[in-house]
Amino acid sequence: MCQQAMFNKVPRIAQWAAKGAHFVNGVQPQYPTFTAVNHMAIATGLFTESHGIVSNTFYDKATSKL
Repeated sequence: MCQQAMFNKVPRIAQWAAKGAHFVNGVQPQYPTFTAVNHMAIATGLFTESHGIVSNTFYDKATSKL
């Protein structure tokens, strides 16, 4: 699909791209593909090995439980 056709289908992304920087083919998948892992990558702009969230469960140091 050409870039203009994509922007016609998702006009809000076209508005964001027009007002800021964007990268063509700039997607970097995060593995493992869990929701929390990818949300943290989006929120911080960091790779999994840098932000440290590696699954959808969290370890609580206070209780030593998942």
